[in-house]
Amino acid sequence: MKQTIEFKKITIEELPVIKQYLQGNKNRACDYTGGNNIMWNQDERVRYAIVAESLVYGIEKEENITFFMPDNADDLKAVMDALTDYTAQKEKKMRLAVISEEQKDKIEALYPDRFTFAFDRDDSDYVY
Repeated sequence: MKQTIEFKKITIEELPVIKQYLQGNKNRACDYTGGNNIMWNQDERVRYAIVAESLVYGIEKEENITFFMPDNADDLKAVMDALTDYTAQKEKKMRLAVISEEQKDKIEALYPDRFTFAFDRDDSDYVY
């Protein structure tokens, strides 16, 4: 059965839900902290959804939807399949960002030769 995905605004009221799904996340990117979710989202372009019992962030643009998610998904295949279906329904390209090397390896193992991976230094975290 296909899951209906509903992306929601990230608000202070939603943080308890988001933080619950961030527990156990090993990816230390700033995108996976409640404070940054609020502080850097004034334009509300980043939304979140619970997909296959996992937290997923999404940014929808005219040509694609970019997804990023903590690396603690119990069923990565179910998450990826749901996101693939979601983007196909919206007739947009799927893009993944802020993924760990471990996530990349898991995705490549699940879907050999289906995705192209590229490192974008301009999107990397930085230290003050």
